[in-house]
Amino acid sequence: MKAEKVVNHILTYCALVVLCMSTSCASLSGRAYEGFGNQPKSSVPISDRIYPGLHMFPKEFHEAEGGVERVGLVIDIPFSFAFDTLVLPFDILGIPVFYF
Repeated sequence: MKAEKVVNHILTYCALVVLCMSTSCASLSGRAYEGFGNQPKSSVPISDRIYPGLHMFPKEFHEAEGGVERVGLVIDIPFSFAFDTLVLPFDILGIPVFYF
């Protein structure tokens, strides 16, 4: 009985680690690849630079090859929204948060 609890705790911990590591991927990839590229962030129109994680969702959802990948994208939405909200002042001012 005690060994089962330990195994359940380990599996729960691993699931949480995987979930945390895979969150806000759309926000980060949106800042790295969509529109920002090698040009200054301030030269990108403001409508393209705020909430890039949510802007990328429809494109990535249609390009997803399997159901598991689509579920991961749906799970990522609230985390991308939270991250994009945290860095919203930087996005509005055109200040790069990450350098890729």
